[in-house]
Formats: sequence, C-alpha cells, structure tokens
Amino acid sequence: MIDSVETEKLAGARLELCMRARPTPLLRVGTVLAKLESLRPAGSAVDRSLAIWDSAALTIDRARPLVAVVSGSGALAGAGWARARGLSLHLVVHGPLTHETNEALAIWGMRTSGVSSFVDAGAKASRLVSEGALLLPSLAGAAAAEAARKTLGEELLRDLESGAEEPSLLFAPAGGAAALVGSLHALRARWPSLRAIALHAAGPGDVLPDLPEADEAREFLEAALQEPLDSAPLELLSITRVEAQTARLLVARSHGLCASHGAAAALQIAAQQKARGAIAIVHATGEREFSLDPPATARSSARPRSS
Repeated sequence: MIDSVETEKLAGARLELCMRARPTPLLRVGTVLAKLESLRPAGSAVDRSLAIWDSAALTIDRARPLVAVVSGSGALAGAGWARARGLSLHLVVHGPLTHETNEALAIWGMRTSGVSSFVDAGAKASRLVSEGALLLPSLAGAAAAEAARKTLGEELLRDLESGAEEPSLLFAPAGGAAALVGSLHALRARWPSLRAIALHAAGPGDVLPDLPEADEAREFLEAALQEPLDSAPLELLSITRVEAQTARLLVARSHGLCASHGAAAALQIAAQQKARGAIAIVHATGEREFSLDPPATARSSARPRSS
C-alpha cells in the first residue's frame, strides 16, 4: 500500500518529467508562426528556465526557507518546481496577480506576497533574506535567458529546419524576457538578420500580466541581454489595455486560442506587421486571466462589424 508521502513523491516525479520533456507545437496562425508555450505544463514559457534553480537545490538546507521574485506566470512555474521537490517556497509576485493565479497558488499551499513593481519585489525579498531566507536566482535574468536558449531556442531551431521561410521578426510580451532573449540568441546564430519586438504597457493604467510599463520592461530585457537595449537587435513597442483585450478576443474568435493578454497582443501585432517569417511566442495561457476581461457590454463594442 502506497502512503500519502509516497504518492506525493510520485506526483512530483511525474510533474518534473513532464516539465522537462514536453515540447510545444509551432503552428501557422493566419500569417504568423505561433510557438504555443501556453501548452507548457506550468502554462507558460517560464518553466523553460527552471533549470537554473536546480543547482541551487543541490545545496539547499531544507530547514531554510526559500524565496523567489517572480511574475504572475512565473509564480505557478515556481510553485510546480517547489512542489515536485517537497520544498517550501515564498513567492514574491510583482505586477498583476489575477484571482485565478492566486487561487491556484493557495490550493498548492504556496506562501505569496503580491507587490506592484519589480523594485518593490526586490525590497520585499531582501527583507526575507535578512530574516534567514535563501533567495533563488531570477527567472528573468541572463542565466534564465541562457536556459531558455538551450530549451525553447533549440526547439525552435528544430521546428524551423524544414520550413521554407526565413524568420525575420520575433514577437513576445516584455514580461517574457528570458524566453524572448533566449529564442533570439538561438535563432540569430543561424539567421543573423532576425530582430525581436517586445510589447509593454503604454501607461500605468494599461499594465497587465507580462505587460509591464516601459521602464520595467527595459529593466527585464537588459537583465536578460546583459547589454543596453539600444545596442541590441530588439525594440520595445507599447500597447494599451484596450488593444490587448481586443487582441485576446480576436485571437480566441478567429483562431480558437485562449492566450494571455500579452501573448494575444504579440500574435495580433505580428499579424499586423505583414512581415514574411514573423514568429510570435504565445508566452502564457489565457485561462488565468478571465477575471481581467472587460464586461460583456465592453466586449460587444470591440467586436469587428460584419459587412
């Protein structure tokens, strides 16, 4: 008879195997190639970078509390990592934390602290470290981008091997900096002319999961790039909350994809560019963001008119 502890270990092992081995499809959605990272086990591309926590796990004193600074999509990826290892993890979540994500983290028994900005998250984590916690590496920095290059980036290279199109533009929300930069580095090794576009919120009232304001978006990207954004083959593009909500609605209706606001906006903007070889990283699933959708009356006004 298998006891509850053994059952938990088996569940963790299955989750870990799934997170390591599961590729995602690259599909043509309209005129754009969409990499559906929303189908990852944690529901986003963030779990591509979790390998950087593994080295830390080898030396962890299990009696010492762990803390990690993450985005909303990174919170569930981090929770899955900790659950698979039976570790206690305090997640300091910066940016919007949706009702759906918060409830999922509560079910998983994760301690969370929600703060508005990346700077505030760093300050909160520093206080926890001063109280004895161990801070895990950032899932948005250069090490995370390198882990994404070895996983997502290499997988994209294999996906594109038999394609007739040369990739020209790569789109993703700025909150997915590690996935975007890692993919950019992998693909530019073969196609040096490739450039990337990262979407960010146009203003404070437009902030959504993975769509931070411009200054924070620049900070994420430069941390992943390890160089000034102005010298990189990557540029920022602003988007309003209404534009992201409309994109999410159109992508769901036209293509049957339930994508996050940031991922849907990346897909829609990529289509509007009408560039041959455009690729959009559908960075996160949309099931966690229903609570951010506008009321039905607002949605009806966003519907395209029939001729």
